[in-house]
Amino acid sequence: TSLVIFSTSMLSGCYWPIEVMPEFMQKLARFFPQYWAIRGLLDTVVGNSGIETLIMPIGVMILIGVLFYAVSLIVVKAQASSEAGLNA
Repeated sequence: TSLVIFSTSMLSGCYWPIEVMPEFMQKLARFFPQYWAIRGLLDTVVGNSGIETLIMPIGVMILIGVLFYAVSLIVVKAQASSEAGLNA
């Protein structure tokens, strides 16, 4: 899991500005929650914006969390049914 976290953090702009990456990597970064966390932080702290700038990043992170949760439920259910089939 550390490899996944490290690589997605690199793609999301946690270690260097996303602007230095190629265009396709910048588009790919938007699929990771770290991108949205960094974007919200930068918009609020560096951009000197208000709390309303956090609505979009937080909403996207919640949506990503719900999607990952749904995928994990599907995977666990599939594993449980395959184990039940092996035990029968």
